[in-house]
Amino acid sequence: MKQDNLSRLRKRASAEMWFSGIISVLALVIGILCLVKLSDNAAKQYLTNAVYSFTIAAELLILSCIFADIRKNGKPFARAVINRLRIMSIILLIAGNMPNYIEIPVSDTSKAIVTSFNLQNMLMIVVALIILLISEIFVYGRKLQEDNDLIA
Repeated sequence: MKQDNLSRLRKRASAEMWFSGIISVLALVIGILCLVKLSDNAAKQYLTNAVYSFTIAAELLILSCIFADIRKNGKPFARAVINRLRIMSIILLIAGNMPNYIEIPVSDTSKAIVTSFNLQNMLMIVVALIILLISEIFVYGRKLQEDNDLIA
């Protein structure tokens, strides 16, 4: 029974690893396209979009690494997984503190650039704190798993 559960865990982790890896590459491509568009003297919102796209790409790449580690070891409560969750949290905290750039036309020839901090930023910060909380739950799960391994 335990071997069957481990086999299913590895299959799920493999599928999730590939899915998050593919979406990570797509987010990276979108971020690069936003930077190219920004270099063509486009609106400054493309800078914010590029940073958010790179953040999504980094988060999904780390998530893909977590799934690869789970597939390889068969243990989700590993030290590497906990460290990667903490890194994900730090990346989201940094990206959540980046202001949004908005261009407002002042006249026919000039534009003013305004920065704002909105609910999107707050959402990223809250999600970062939730991921940090989950990493602490994984610390507890790791201790329980070590105790269980000693007993078995």
